[in-house]
Amino acid sequence: MKYVNFHINIDYFFECLLKNILYSDIMYKKHYRCNNKKPYIIGISGSVASGKSTISKWLKMVLRKYFVSKNISIVTTDSFLYSNRILYDLDLMKKKGFPQTYNINNLIKFLIDIKYGIRNITIPVYSHFYQDIIPNSNILIKNTDIFIIEGLHVLNPWLYEIKTNGCFSLSDFFNFLIYINADDLLLKEWYLHRFLKLRYISKFFPESFFNYYSKISYKEAMEIATQIWENTNYENLKINILPTKEYANFIITKGYNHNIDHIQLRNKIDILYY
Repeated sequence: MKYVNFHINIDYFFECLLKNILYSDIMYKKHYRCNNKKPYIIGISGSVASGKSTISKWLKMVLRKYFVSKNISIVTTDSFLYSNRILYDLDLMKKKGFPQTYNINNLIKFLIDIKYGIRNITIPVYSHFYQDIIPNSNILIKNTDIFIIEGLHVLNPWLYEIKTNGCFSLSDFFNFLIYINADDLLLKEWYLHRFLKLRYISKFFPESFFNYYSKISYKEAMEIATQIWENTNYENLKINILPTKEYANFIITKGYNHNIDHIQLRNKIDILYY
């Protein structure tokens, strides 16, 4: 891969993405003659606490300025996690976030539905407040032209190939792929900071998942958070997430304070006409 300085080449980054979206529109109009238009799908992956949600919101804001007539939706793959009740039953709660803790069949069905132009789709609601799927609640996604899908395993090709018996691969679902990268120590620091922030906020909300941590000492909370990071999130990163970054069109590497240091760029031809 070629290294590109983000601050100098930010216009090039967007040029690649915008050209890719416009090229997709042109090819659609050239080959299809119906109203059931297929949306453009951007995938964003990276570790827990890498800033996927923030990048997704920022990207949506920027794309709205260029494509004022297009509807843009952000979907997190957290919506396809099994509920905590099921994870406890399967003895997978300590592995939450690993591939086996997702309802992969439902995730793939969702991707197939949006890829083939189904316009009204419902998906489960995941709450970070409760750290769980909300029972009997759904989000209705309507008439979306550009999807930004963020999650830990968005770039994991084995999920799609195994679950579809090789009928679908990663490239069948996504038009553009981004991986958010950072040093392990920074990721751990960001995770612990987020944990402590949620711990503080939750003391005002007894029903919050993190309320328990607000009732124990700072030292105990830090020990638990560190253990969760090392045994679950970091382990998941090493085994299942980090190896998938080679499938990204752009690898955005962050430094201290979430500042973007540089990006890695895949083959230019692949980027512009992927």
